Amino acid sequence: MSEPSPTEFVTAAEIARRAAVTRATVSNWRRRHPDFPEPAGGTTSSPGYDWEAVHVWLTENGKLPEPTAADLLRERVRSASLADPSITERLMTVLGGVAGRPGAELAQLALKSDEKLGAAVSALNEADATMSDPDVVSPQIDSGDLPLVRDLLDSIVEHGSTRTLDFLVEAESGAARAAFTMPLPIAELMVRLTFRDRRTPPGSLLNPASSSGQLVQAAAKVEVKTIHLQSDRRNLLVQSCSRIRTVKADTRIGARVAHSLKEDPDPDLRVDAVVCNLLAVDPDWNHDELVGDPRWTYGVPDRKDGALAWAQHCLAHLRPGGLAALLMPPALAWRPQARRIRAAMVTSGAVRAVIALPSFPGVYSGLQPHLWVLRRPEPDAEAGPVLFLDCAEPAESRGSGRERGRRSLDPPALRDEVLRLWDQLHADEASSPARIKRVRAIDLLADDVDFAPNRHVRPRPPATSAVDYMKLSTDLRTHLVDGANRLIELSRSLDLDVTEGDPRTWRSVRIGDLERGEAVRIVRSATAKPTPRGGEVAGEARDSKERLPLEEGDVMLPEPSRLRRFPCWVVEQEDLGREAMSWHVVLRPDPARFDSWFLAGFLGTEYVGYERARPRSSVRVDIRQLRVPIFPLDEQRRYGRMFRELYAVQKLGRSAREFTDRFVQALSRGLVDGWMTPHGPDDPRPRPDNID
Repeated sequence: MSEPSPTEFVTAAEIARRAAVTRATVSNWRRRHPDFPEPAGGTTSSPGYDWEAVHVWLTENGKLPEPTAADLLRERVRSASLADPSITERLMTVLGGVAGRPGAELAQLALKSDEKLGAAVSALNEADATMSDPDVVSPQIDSGDLPLVRDLLDSIVEHGSTRTLDFLVEAESGAARAAFTMPLPIAELMVRLTFRDRRTPPGSLLNPASSSGQLVQAAAKVEVKTIHLQSDRRNLLVQSCSRIRTVKADTRIGARVAHSLKEDPDPDLRVDAVVCNLLAVDPDWNHDELVGDPRWTYGVPDRKDGALAWAQHCLAHLRPGGLAALLMPPALAWRPQARRIRAAMVTSGAVRAVIALPSFPGVYSGLQPHLWVLRRPEPDAEAGPVLFLDCAEPAESRGSGRERGRRSLDPPALRDEVLRLWDQLHADEASSPARIKRVRAIDLLADDVDFAPNRHVRPRPPATSAVDYMKLSTDLRTHLVDGANRLIELSRSLDLDVTEGDPRTWRSVRIGDLERGEAVRIVRSATAKPTPRGGEVAGEARDSKERLPLEEGDVMLPEPSRLRRFPCWVVEQEDLGREAMSWHVVLRPDPARFDSWFLAGFLGTEYVGYERARPRSSVRVDIRQLRVPIFPLDEQRRYGRMFRELYAVQKLGRSAREFTDRFVQALSRGLVDGWMTPHGPDDPRPRPDNID
């Protein structure tokens, strides 16, 4: 009796992706359709559904779009990989073998009989004699794989080799995927820095810890003739080889399955350039077993400094004069335990540059990594200056938590900015562009050999001459004074009466009751699920990724933890065209029954109450349980006008604070840089007499 096939469990987010809808739509299906399949696994917070049952429901209810070749490939590979996880690797090797072939040829190949198709695929890969280790990429295709091979060829014809490879990666299980997927522009930056000075691509390049393949893909784009790559995970090595083939099919590849630091598969290999992402490597580098290894030219790294062991491993595989671009953890720039190794690298001339990068998509927890450009010194070469580039965000602009990811620099813009600064510096050796500085080796060795660029590079000044500083200070002072006058005028216009005796009381109604009575429509809501303080409100507001166009009169309520930065507000004419953030609760009241600013004022104050009542616990908020007073519409409008004026005061205050910070920073920098001087004791001191 055959064993039953494994059940594939999917989350609501995965159902949304496969059905080409938003996660909010899946939530609506679950609530409004009693026959929607119940969770069959997972947890309470992340239920898992039997995909087969969900697929049947979607099909019967007409919820599935017309599948493309990529959809069919993804679905069938995902199902097949449950029983045979290696099927993805075999298909990747087939893709690498057929990459670069004309689409018409591949379409004809897919129409051949099973026998001829299998023979043709084997012949294409056997003809590929550019692999140093054929076992890494030679496919073991059997007759059961041929239907998937046809789907693969159809997808390549329709979507191209690169996108089809991405579809295969998506179909892999989570455990098989790379822990870190580098944005391609960052990989291109690293590869280009290895030959930026001499302008010709290196003849050979090594990635000793290949992960998801973006680095070697970038190397293939600049037509590096020979690419060596090593990894202890065969599936990642196969993926990297396939990425090279999708870019340039005739690139010579040397692929080895090995942990190259612990067991170097080719200790005599010397290349022109090395690129490696050392944020993703295992910090355990077998310190006790490798303590006497000859690769530690600059000193034996500390047990916790595995990235420094990898860096010396990379230098050992370079030819004299060759460059290595390594993405490094920022802590190694200043850790006292690594000072001796940093000093030895500087003394020998092995450090070319250190570049501080902003956080970019894929980097853990908003980490701002460093990019070290190292060089294997020529014999008898003197240590030259070290270049420091500071392209990271200033601390005051980074935010915290989830804010960091939204504020991070766009990877293509980062690549172009770093290369522009690099070229600007080399075009004029005497120049000193902002955010970049040359530091002599002797000066770097004076203290603790700190490689952090912000230790050496001064922040970009707000102005570069006395005239510019005078104009800047005058403009900022004008804005500040105007804002202060408007704030004073508006605060004086607030007309409030104080009640005599006890405070006023009133009847109130829940938002949920107003929704049922169609007085208020909850366009985007939040469930009553607790979330950690500072986190996002759970429910549709968290899951909804679709763009929500706003209408005039919509009430925008951020989650409680964001109220200090983002107050409640009402969409007005000048706000049309903006879109709601995923953490906004959006209410759309009936203007004939409720005033929008009235709702915003009372509900916003209720939200603050929730935040303050639970300062050290989870925030449990359900918008439908909040209450507002029952007032006639005329009285609502009186309250609404006052709440609107208070919002305007708050908005002006925030603007004034921003200009105050800029004003103080600009004048302080002018004093420090020597462009401005304080008045003498007998000099007349002008006073801002235009403030009432």
